[in-house]
Amino acid sequence: MKKGIYTTALLCCFALIFSFDAQAQADMSTAGGYMDAISVEYKQINEDMMSYVSAAAHSRRAKKIEKKRKEVVGTMFQAIRKIKRLPGFEGDVTYRDAVLDYLNVRYSVMNEDYARIVNMEEVAQESYDDMEAYLNLQAKIDQKIDAAHLELSEAQRQFALANNINLVSSDSKLSEKMRKSSEVSDYANRLFLIYFKCKIEEKHMREAVQSGDLSALEQRKNSINTYVKEGYDKLREAGAYDGDNSLVVAVNDILRFYEGEAKNDAPRFQNFYLTKEQFEQIKNVIDNKKASERTQQDIDTYNDMVNKYNAGIKAFNKMISDGNKNRGNVMDAYEKARNKFRNKHTPRYR
Repeated sequence: MKKGIYTTALLCCFALIFSFDAQAQADMSTAGGYMDAISVEYKQINEDMMSYVSAAAHSRRAKKIEKKRKEVVGTMFQAIRKIKRLPGFEGDVTYRDAVLDYLNVRYSVMNEDYARIVNMEEVAQESYDDMEAYLNLQAKIDQKIDAAHLELSEAQRQFALANNINLVSSDSKLSEKMRKSSEVSDYANRLFLIYFKCKIEEKHMREAVQSGDLSALEQRKNSINTYVKEGYDKLREAGAYDGDNSLVVAVNDILRFYEGEAKNDAPRFQNFYLTKEQFEQIKNVIDNKKASERTQQDIDTYNDMVNKYNAGIKAFNKMISDGNKNRGNVMDAYEKARNKFRNKHTPRYR
């Protein structure tokens, strides 16, 4: 899972679009007109942001997604420049500066925090802790945007109160699309972490199998069993999303695969290495005896062990091959389910 994790961190939870009472003129000389002029910039930013989120959710073309990000950054930069040039209302720049503070936070998220997220993405694939930190950073970015929004909302309320303006917050379609996109990403990420924790342990278990480290193999096997059990519980807690159980089923299939590896394959790999150790011991005994000193029982024992060891190698290689095939199947099924889930539930925009 390399694409789609980040989109939730780019969302603003509320569309800052307001309608004013009929007496307010779209005129900078009135308080309502002043606010209206600034709100136009919010709308364009939110539209471009939703366009970016839609592209990230529905497209695999990296160039297209990056192009959209640059468009959002460009829109924010132009909005900041325009608002900076606006005078204060009747000499008071408090509201204008509150708007600029908010837009600067959004601009920083797209320009700086986005870069941190991209830099962390590859490293996050190698460790559960790094992946958790990666997703936690996204959550912190969301919190930063929410805090900035609350401060702006208060400045907006104070300005309206001081100038006798009736504000009516509109729950626009764009706002709902942005909220829905964030919700979809949060749900998908929670399910992703459930299996990713097992994935990292399974990777280390396979490394232990290849190196013949029986102590590490036992440790990783036990960890997988523990994490799989936790995963089943978390899947039950997560439940279906809007009646769609497809991601739960896909992650459950991956957990069942890991469970099978830990409970069935791992003990067989351990037995293989015990057989290998026995073979090497018997071979060492034979090698240290002169041909004239070898008894028929020595030769028979050695030949039996060779046959047993060769059969073990064949079974070992088959388990590796079958495991790779089955792993590929469940992972492919998950990726297809995840892409279909995101395409189905993430609102499209432009």
